[in-house]
Amino acid sequence: MVSLSACSSSDSPQPQPTESTATTIEVRATDSECALSTNSSEPGPLTFAVRNDAAQPLSFTLYQSDGTTAIGAVAAIEPGLTNDLSVNATEGAYIAACLPEGATEPLRTAFTVL
Repeated sequence: MVSLSACSSSDSPQPQPTESTATTIEVRATDSECALSTNSSEPGPLTFAVRNDAAQPLSFTLYQSDGTTAIGAVAAIEPGLTNDLSVNATEGAYIAACLPEGATEPLRTAFTVL
């Protein structure tokens, strides 16, 4: 179950990750692997810079440890291009998944926020 809350004008805006404050995790996606530059990070703003080195477009999704609850995703990253996914991560276990177009199962890598 997902809960949503509304913001009123008196609520303080939540800062969004920016390039200058976010930790960048490089992701190299191929037809056979979803490799991260590191498998752990501190809590806070993270930017996953996903480079598609596969032969076809692919998507990248960051899941909670259950493997089904998506934290964020980028889709249709063309071969040879890089696309960023920015999230504000809390402590816990996650799964980074690259899904090349036409594949039935994503390539998964464990990721931990300490």
